Amino acid sequence: MVLVIVILGIAAVMTYYWSYVVDWLSRSLIPWVREKLGNTVGDTLTEFVRILDKTVVFTRKTFQTAWRFTNTRLLRAQTTYEKRSPTEALARTETIVINEQGKGIRRVEEKVVEWSELPAEVRKEMIRQGNQPAMLDMRELVMQKAKERAQEEGMVLEVAT
Repeated sequence: MVLVIVILGIAAVMTYYWSYVVDWLSRSLIPWVREKLGNTVGDTLTEFVRILDKTVVFTRKTFQTAWRFTNTRLLRAQTTYEKRSPTEALARTETIVINEQGKGIRRVEEKVVEWSELPAEVRKEMIRQGNQPAMLDMRELVMQKAKERAQEEGMVLEVAT
């Protein structure tokens, strides 16, 4: 477990400082490897760094695009859970999204969810409140998780007002 935490910590720091890491690798380590271990090893290391760079840049761009969509187009994403039996609940999710023309589109989806599949916060509320419906604001949850993830990745996210 400690090893996993250490690896995740190193990955987060490297992602945060990625441009500096690539700069250092290309200016210092790769030339040193070419000089001491040969061009073949240097080319292999260069290709490895290029693949990592492509992945990190793609991940950051994807994350930022998803953030912009959630922040500017997703007006509401709320799920209400109603207990139907001791083993299942009805999940009713309402989303409101703004399309390219600025028009709000509302969508409601219902599905039956097993008790064990419910989010922990929802199960806690249902236990606390008995048969009262429990609500989960998915937009707020996504925004909070995105902010936390962005901090780990070293990104600054803007919140639309």
